Amino acid sequence: MPNPGGTIYAISAVGTSYVKIGSTKTSVEQRRKRLQTGQPFALEVLATIAVEEDLGRIEKQVYAFLEAEQRRGEWFAVAMDSTHLEALVVRAVQYIAEQEEITRLRQQAQAAAMPKVGDVLPKLATIGERVKAAREQHGRKQAELARRLGCSVNALSMLEKNAITDPRASRIIGIAEALGVSADYLLGLQDTAATDPTAPHPQPAKRQRTRKAAPVA
Repeated sequence: MPNPGGTIYAISAVGTSYVKIGSTKTSVEQRRKRLQTGQPFALEVLATIAVEEDLGRIEKQVYAFLEAEQRRGEWFAVAMDSTHLEALVVRAVQYIAEQEEITRLRQQAQAAAMPKVGDVLPKLATIGERVKAAREQHGRKQAELARRLGCSVNALSMLEKNAITDPRASRIIGIAEALGVSADYLLGLQDTAATDPTAPHPQPAKRQRTRKAAPVA
């Protein structure tokens, strides 16, 4: 959520070369009156620029641009007017936007470079070993996965320990969908766990009903 907006201001100490640059969410005149207390020089508002958001970030970036002219705190030895202050604020807004875009692109590149779950899972022999490896790589606990599957933790534990050697197809499909791996990997039909988003999920075989023969009259 962006920071609230407000006003960037420049207030000069009359008779000196010092200018205070700051920000406020309220009246700049009220701010000037509070600053005047204890000041030996009269304070005068030189310029104000309203900003809609990111008030604090813009203020800090303006300070960074004026680092060489900074004398004490928010006081700078710099000639200032509305045109100069506006140019500083516009430059700060552009700089912040550029840095955000650089950060977004960097995060996007890092996400693309990160291996997917299926790329780092080992080649294991049994269904139980593959289910456990996929669950742990996905960062899921047994209880969490069991809730997702609608089964007991004990049932899932038995599957991972290979105590259940012939699990239902629907259970394998549910695990594959929950962990983002292919059902074929879990079943040992392929060595890579990556899923193919275009491939249809295998459906469990339907149980055929057998019709009883009519009694012979």
